[in-house]
Amino acid sequence: MLLGTHNSGTFAPLVWWQKPFGFILNPLSKCQNKNIAEQLMCDVRVFNFQITKYKNDWYFSHGLCIYDYTISSALQTLLTYEIPVYIQIYLDKNFFLGQDKEAFKI
Repeated sequence: MLLGTHNSGTFAPLVWWQKPFGFILNPLSKCQNKNIAEQLMCDVRVFNFQITKYKNDWYFSHGLCIYDYTISSALQTLLTYEIPVYIQIYLDKNFFLGQDKEAFKI
């Protein structure tokens, strides 16, 4: 059995325009208080990435929140440790509606 985290990227701060609403949004959406490297050091081996496209990149998201941390940053962090992990990637339905699904495949 492997240890995993739900919405692994929600440790990050909200994107700039959501920060004023953080006192309302974070209690409902923030699932983690440790960054990816800290989760890895706590023996987490399964990471749940819920993402949305924002500013031409893939960012972590959950519910109405977009977190100021990209998937590419998370993957780079995981690659530096050279430890086998499993990653579940979910497209956030709240933000992904109407977006280019072909861009996600790339």
